[in-house]
Amino acid sequence: MTGRILNAFARRCRLCTGLWALWLALLGGGPLALAQTTNIVITNTMTLGVTAAPSPVTLLQTLTYTLSVTNFYPNLLTGTTVTNTLPTNVTLVSATNSLGNVETNGNDVIFLLASLTNQQVVTLAVIVQPTSIGPITNITAVGQTLVFFGTNPPPLTNITAAYAGHIDLKTSVSGPTGGLLPNDRAQYQLAVTNAGPDPVSGAVLTITLPTGTILQGITPATTQATTNGQTVSVQLGPLVAGAFQQLALDLQPTNSGALSLTAVANADGYIEDLFNDNTFTLVIVVGTSLPTQLTATILTPQRFNPQTGLMEQVVRVTNTGTNDAPDARLVISGLTNRLANAVGTNDTSPFVTLGTALDAGDSVDVVLELYVPQRQPVADPGLSAQGTTANVLPLPTGTPLGTNRIIQLLASGRMLVEFPSVAGHTYAVLYSDNAGFTNAVAVRPSIVAPADLTQWLDYGPPKTVAAPSNAPVRYYRVLELP
Repeated sequence: MTGRILNAFARRCRLCTGLWALWLALLGGGPLALAQTTNIVITNTMTLGVTAAPSPVTLLQTLTYTLSVTNFYPNLLTGTTVTNTLPTNVTLVSATNSLGNVETNGNDVIFLLASLTNQQVVTLAVIVQPTSIGPITNITAVGQTLVFFGTNPPPLTNITAAYAGHIDLKTSVSGPTGGLLPNDRAQYQLAVTNAGPDPVSGAVLTITLPTGTILQGITPATTQATTNGQTVSVQLGPLVAGAFQQLALDLQPTNSGALSLTAVANADGYIEDLFNDNTFTLVIVVGTSLPTQLTATILTPQRFNPQTGLMEQVVRVTNTGTNDAPDARLVISGLTNRLANAVGTNDTSPFVTLGTALDAGDSVDVVLELYVPQRQPVADPGLSAQGTTANVLPLPTGTPLGTNRIIQLLASGRMLVEFPSVAGHTYAVLYSDNAGFTNAVAVRPSIVAPADLTQWLDYGPPKTVAAPSNAPVRYYRVLELP
């Protein structure tokens, strides 16, 4: 009775392989589980099943085909053969047969089954190594030559995707998100990290620039990038697990408003384990000048500071209007030398910012630092001041230098911060009015160390919001930036 029911079921189940595999997948054992693929075909005399694991597979893994044959024929079967035809993009590692011998003929792995009793199940295994990415198409057929045997199951085709490896590309974008005006030029740092576990090559970072921005440059200059409209494609170098690659964009927004800068990292031929961290979007808010009346007046001639190697000049910015300015910037024009303490550029004119409010009727003195190789005064620059919205910048992340530094109040009222450094590395100085740094502010611009010992002077605006002598207490912390 059981045999008749089974045979009837088998006759009704001459279905396509895909439907049976889908049923198994819904139970968590097939392609939907992304762990293995299973194919089964049934006739009234024999069943043939093939499972491939892992699926998908990488070039760093082996792929195992598990073949199962069940005898539904009422009598003993002898001389049964199972042929597994391998594609050209794999190499055979091993094959096992518990009921007989294994032979190879070209791409065919042939299992000779000595005998199969009724209801007996035999399990065979073929282990291969993928040699290239793409689909791996494997065909399995079972054969029996008895005259009264019945119908041999049709061949089964199993397709498994082969990839170069498992990776997790993480993308980050950082840079100023506020305090910008149209035609400012700002630097944005982009980084792609391969969290592994496998190495990757041929990854591409696709950057979508906001409408209304101009790409003025990419650093380092060796970056392999192509531009098509507002899309920039960057070819990344090989990245082992844990490695990263960085680059910087020099962007110039020409319009005010909220602008989105998006970067996406992908690598064809790899399995991306997490897709939620390979895309990063940074929203940049570009404002407009506020209706304030600010003036800028030169207070001192240019003087050379031997400690910094820079020419210094003091400028007073005054709010002569009736409206308070949440923040202010001083734009310098007509320079033939570099403004060393500039925090940005509008078109070709560098500028510094106060970093604090300038109320109606108030004024603040700002020290400009000019790099003049001749160490002699040059022509005074043109000055213009404008009110802006307040811009609270996020603190940079880096490695604190600990207590291995010297902080000294000089006779001039300036504060000297001296710390060990690595030439060419970038450092940030944080300052606060409490030891817990709960309201810390980062000094702009950051410092590129000239030698193994760096001296930095705090003289107040525009580096800090007020001169050290006007602050009841001030704490400093130095970070080495990535």
